[in-house]
Amino acid sequence: MAELTASPQAVPGLGTRGTSIALALAVCGIGGVVILLGWIGRIDGVTRILPGFVAMVPATAGMLVVLGLSLLLWWYRHRDGRHRSTDRASMILAAIAAAWAVAELVAMVTSGRDLGSFAFTLTPGAAMAPGTAILSLLAAGCLLLVGRCKARVPFQVAATAGLLLALVALLGYLFDAEALYEVFVFSAMALHTALAFALLFVALLLAFPDDGWVALLLAEGRGSRSARRTLLLTTLSPVILCLIALWLTEAGIFNENFRLSLLAILLIAKADAAVLWMAHVENRVEREQAAALREVQRASEDRALLLREVYHRVKNNLQQISALLRFEARRIDDPRLNESYAAMERRIRSIGLVHQMLIASHAPSEVELAQFLGQLARSLATSYGLPERGIRLDVRVDPLVVHLDVAISLGLLSNELVVNAIEHAFPEDRGGRVVLTCSDDDDRLVLAIEDDGVGWTGGAFDGPGGSTGSLLIRTMTRQLEGRATISPGAEGAGTLIRIEMPSDIDERKRYG
Repeated sequence: MAELTASPQAVPGLGTRGTSIALALAVCGIGGVVILLGWIGRIDGVTRILPGFVAMVPATAGMLVVLGLSLLLWWYRHRDGRHRSTDRASMILAAIAAAWAVAELVAMVTSGRDLGSFAFTLTPGAAMAPGTAILSLLAAGCLLLVGRCKARVPFQVAATAGLLLALVALLGYLFDAEALYEVFVFSAMALHTALAFALLFVALLLAFPDDGWVALLLAEGRGSRSARRTLLLTTLSPVILCLIALWLTEAGIFNENFRLSLLAILLIAKADAAVLWMAHVENRVEREQAAALREVQRASEDRALLLREVYHRVKNNLQQISALLRFEARRIDDPRLNESYAAMERRIRSIGLVHQMLIASHAPSEVELAQFLGQLARSLATSYGLPERGIRLDVRVDPLVVHLDVAISLGLLSNELVVNAIEHAFPEDRGGRVVLTCSDDDDRLVLAIEDDGVGWTGGAFDGPGGSTGSLLIRTMTRQLEGRATISPGAEGAGTLIRIEMPSDIDERKRYG
């Protein structure tokens, strides 16, 4: 699991999330100190907000001070990253808070005594509420997870559970405090206790905006933006409806049973409205996506048509260049110049063959390598009259689809190497066989030309100087990030030339 670390925006002074943490620090730390001073000075307006409400006991105020200090030390550490000595102090305080909360729960369940408030005996029997102890334990657990654990999910679960529990207490005060006190968990929880813990858990959740449901709420997507716009309405509307029903019941307009029926109908209407609104939104999004998809398809078809037209023009231009080279070669009587013109014309023809295949390809930038090299080999066999000379040219190519740039490089390499074998491996009308292979061997793409002729008599392709063909082979090999080797063929006869290149060279050319 990834380590739970705070986002830079989660630090006070670096955004609105930092403001939330600062507010939680003020409520937990300063508020707890104020409550303690209120108990010492016996100021009833400080310990309880309104007459008739339960007071925050000293144990709870002390707990808030401990949690506030732990949160302060954690924030101080994450603000600049240099004060690592605060790690241990914050974890110790969080552990004290957790042990304190557990002791309160055990005391409440077993004997009803207040073990946590042993230092504050100003009010006999003033024990921390079970709900307060649970909230304290969850908050301490969150702070311990921040300091030590690498798990994100337990932190999110604990913080969310604590926030929901605090909100239950706040809503209980909003509707009927006396009814809230009748529930064992909230029997002695003060209003400002519930408010302080709610702010604390909100601050902890916002401190990590890239995790859990907070990340979904704060994301930049359309759904998250819609959730932010409607969250306040969907959260407050049930509360407002219940308050209205409560007020109408207390005013004697209708009785409690009818109030439940009215609330049920209103909540059903609200839920149905939400469902219908989501259906409307999804239908609208579906229509927009369909329109965008049609636009993309039209753009793709237009692009493919444009590319095919470009390839067609390039092919025609290359054919014209080849014709001009043949025309110029016929005007020259020098055999060496004629051969240079012929070699140049063959290279241009191999590039033109790539563009000819792209015109009919379903993907205007991809070439089926087996079909391309097969056509190239047939063209060379016809040009050199290989059947009449008794030379057999075999092509064995794996079913590979490569990018235009890779196809051109492989085509030029195959043209040069096959022509080299035809011209030099079979002198004096000697027959034989030339095998052109291209295969994907694990992590390498291998182009090989093997013949059973007289054997290689030249130098290495990667050396300085050499013919135009050798220079072209070196250039194309470097472009494909490959390495050329020359060795005797099968059983020591003939020549085997292998060019090995990375198997992902096609992806590099395609997306690089």
